[in-house]
Amino acid sequence: MRAGLATTRWPGRLDVVSEKPLIMLDGAHNLDAAKQLARHLRANFKDRDITLVVGILDDKALCGMLKLLLPYAARVIATQAKTSRALPAEKLEAVAKTLVSGVRIIRDVRRGPRPRHENRAPAKPHLGGRFPLRGGRSQGGA
Repeated sequence: MRAGLATTRWPGRLDVVSEKPLIMLDGAHNLDAAKQLARHLRANFKDRDITLVVGILDDKALCGMLKLLLPYAARVIATQAKTSRALPAEKLEAVAKTLVSGVRIIRDVRRGPRPRHENRAPAKPHLGGRFPLRGGRSQGGA
């Protein structure tokens, strides 16, 4: 059983989709999942320069989730999924700016972030959330 659990993958949960630059997707879709993701970031990426790409549905605990995750982010990109339930990126950006600096909106996450174009080293981790942002790999979600 231990071996099975050790090799089990949950697509969309700490899902590494690129090694260089490190891009990891996580669909932390509620407060408990955000707590687990924050715990993982603290344990594994505490001293890393993280760009956090965030899109949240309008019925989620926005402030609570951002308070857990944003302390680990050097930059935050606010976006929104193409669903009527998505929180507007402008609202997410406004709340995020009360917690950290370095927040901006990118509407189409397939076109950003691009670390090389921003004169940043390509090995910096980018962490994105929300299953609908997964570009066809999974369209499940919260």
